[in-house]
Amino acid sequence: MGGKKENTIVGIIGYILAPLIIEWVLNVLVKTGVQIIFGGPGVNLNQYATEFTTAAAVMTLPVMIWMYRRDQRKALPQKNPGKRNGMVPAYALLAVMGISACIAMNALLMMAGLPDSSEGYRQVSETMYQSPLWIQVLGLGILIPAKEEMVYRAVFYGRMRESVPVKEAILISSALFGIGHGNLVQFFFAAVMGALLAGVYELSASACAPVFLHSIINLTSLVLTWTGCFAWVMGGALRAATVTVVSASVAAGMYWGYRSILK
Repeated sequence: MGGKKENTIVGIIGYILAPLIIEWVLNVLVKTGVQIIFGGPGVNLNQYATEFTTAAAVMTLPVMIWMYRRDQRKALPQKNPGKRNGMVPAYALLAVMGISACIAMNALLMMAGLPDSSEGYRQVSETMYQSPLWIQVLGLGILIPAKEEMVYRAVFYGRMRESVPVKEAILISSALFGIGHGNLVQFFFAAVMGALLAGVYELSASACAPVFLHSIINLTSLVLTWTGCFAWVMGGALRAATVTVVSASVAAGMYWGYRSILK
């Protein structure tokens, strides 16, 4: 009996962690393949990290979509998002929510001085913005957010919710999402945004809403970096604090409005 129970527990853990494992394996395969084909003495491929990650996202997305659809077919219907997820007001709220949350969290981290004190974050940031503009938009703004939402929310979080209450599922999935980003600055940013994205997924019962929201968050971060707006925000302590509080309040209001629409 003990062995059978252990096998069941191991099976459940493997079932839940499968999307994270698959994502990791495909990332390793892409990087290893590129190293073998293009690597060599004196060749620095780290500058193409965004391209590698985008290519891995292209490989991972179809697998996650297939897993998500299979899980949806097996699951008992809990909600019927139907027309609600296609409503213009709902997605307008998501857009404003994403912009405001992105500004608030970035400003908060900058006020705390974390970006300046994290060498890992500086290296990642420099690498990201070395890529051509169209790669940044397509990869960082669209494909990678879509892949991450299918992995962490649609499949991983969705499978956790079969066995774990909402709060615990949000906490665990958000923490792992943050850890997966590899440095302290992105950990805090991704963990907070992961909780927001999981909440939106829980409300909408559809992968479309968090994918859209995640893309808005990333595109906002790109645009504000390109235009120097983050530097303007940090032009004074009062300005930075005001922007943070106002943006966070707007994001919270948009979340409440989105929740009200879906009730």
